[in-house]
Amino acid sequence: MNLLICNGSPRGEKSNSTTIAKWFSTDQDKMILLMKASKHQAYLDTIASYDHMVFIYPLYVDAMPAIVKAFFERLATRDGLMTGKKVSFIIHSGFPESVHLEVLTRYHQILARKLGFVLVDTVVIPGSEGFRLMPPQQNRKKQQAVRALMAQFRSDQPFDKHLLKRLAGKRQGTKIGNMVFSLLAKTGITNLYWDSNLKRNQAYEKRFDQPYAEK
Repeated sequence: MNLLICNGSPRGEKSNSTTIAKWFSTDQDKMILLMKASKHQAYLDTIASYDHMVFIYPLYVDAMPAIVKAFFERLATRDGLMTGKKVSFIIHSGFPESVHLEVLTRYHQILARKLGFVLVDTVVIPGSEGFRLMPPQQNRKKQQAVRALMAQFRSDQPFDKHLLKRLAGKRQGTKIGNMVFSLLAKTGITNLYWDSNLKRNQAYEKRFDQPYAEK
């Protein structure tokens, strides 16, 4: 069973979503990049040729990336296009806890009802920031779990709940863990990665700006 993989990361090909897709994709599967908004209309014709689809995207500001929302809005304009298609989602975030992604699993259920597709399940993977930079062996167990779940998807089998739970990990952090993080935050260590990104994009000096605050 060939899959259509809809990569919803704003980072496109150089994203953690792409890295996750490579864990299970084959040469016969097709990937489309939703960040290419100009191609959304053409992508609708591509979707018509597939019965099994996987949407992969990261958590952005505690929600679905805007480019993915825009694509679903475009899908809604084509009556019946998604009816009966089997869809699974793989959502991930840099947060180590899975609780941040729970609202999206419920949102997928709403999308399924509105667009008429069969929602097989949602795979939740927290702690994904940096996957694209890690050596393959570092995430070997996650790769095996995702590959096994997608094999079940291809063969129309229900997802293994044990594998879903393993990938989701802890729902919330422990009190001790939160305390350690708070202490590290005071040293500035926890912001090194984000600060480097802000500086690279000339936004570091503006990080505390409040453009919509009332004056």
